[in-house]
Amino acid sequence: MERRSPRTPSEMDWSEYFPAYFPPADAAAAAAFVSKDAAVAAKGVRFADVGCGFGGMTIKLAELFPDELMVGMELRDKVSIHSPLGNSDA
Repeated sequence: MERRSPRTPSEMDWSEYFPAYFPPADAAAAAAFVSKDAAVAAKGVRFADVGCGFGGMTIKLAELFPDELMVGMELRDKVSIHSPLGNSDA
């Protein structure tokens, strides 16, 4: 099985999670890409809520920092399925 996890943050393909901000990995699609907000994209993802549970902290951070990109990560499938933030694997 091929390893999907990036070894360093610079190897992360954020387009899967933030398609409005980061160009797709596909070179042809990337050529026509226009970022929703280039300044926000240039800063990158600023917050990572590891073990976010139902996303309460992530939601509060989004309210406090509306111009920042953030990601919540939860390992427990049952929590992710019922999260108000949705299930990115669906």
